[in-house]
Amino acid sequence: MKASDWIDQVKTRMGLTSDYAAAAALGINRSMVSKYRNGRTPTLDEDTALLVAKALGERPEAIILDQAAERVHSPEVRAALLDAARRLCILCKVPNAIEVIASYARATGVSLVGC
Repeated sequence: MKASDWIDQVKTRMGLTSDYAAAAALGINRSMVSKYRNGRTPTLDEDTALLVAKALGERPEAIILDQAAERVHSPEVRAALLDAARRLCILCKVPNAIEVIASYARATGVSLVGC
């Protein structure tokens, strides 16, 4: 999932209406949220992933794994990371995430076990 999608999750969960409010709630610079939003920084760094996890009440390792998967180029590595994140059940809550994971699994032959 892209960093902007995680920011959107925070905004939805916290009832925030602006990126500025999301930045303030996360304790990060508004310009960083802008970089996430416009794709200049497509993935969360590990420290921001921890802040997002705390804001969402989710396991930080799952968000860190998801963002690592976004950064890799190898379909096999991406599938393995997404499968590990899915097993932590974070991505089960994200619309279309299961379909994305399943497509990588089909492409790489990785076996998926449900949450």
